[in-house]
Amino acid sequence: MPSPFRYVAQNLPTSVTLHLFKTRNGTHRASVQGPSSAMLYGLGSVFELNVCIPLAEAFACGIRMANRHDVALVISGDRSLWDAGWGRLGPSAT
Repeated sequence: MPSPFRYVAQNLPTSVTLHLFKTRNGTHRASVQGPSSAMLYGLGSVFELNVCIPLAEAFACGIRMANRHDVALVISGDRSLWDAGWGRLGPSAT
């Protein structure tokens, strides 16, 4: 049985986060961010970010990003926008 995707209350700097939301006009969108890492000499952070893209595109982007960095993909934001076709969304994790 495949593992469910984890739902989190906030971004985790060591994971890729798919954040689901609705725009002001009700359009379903998502942002993908992660992972963060310290820059040379500890000055700032380096991360990848894709903002306000369609849900299916964001999910695919999150999977690719998580695979590229060999980290988990976690989900945040509006749980009602989760597409069951992507897999099972597990309970909230801390």
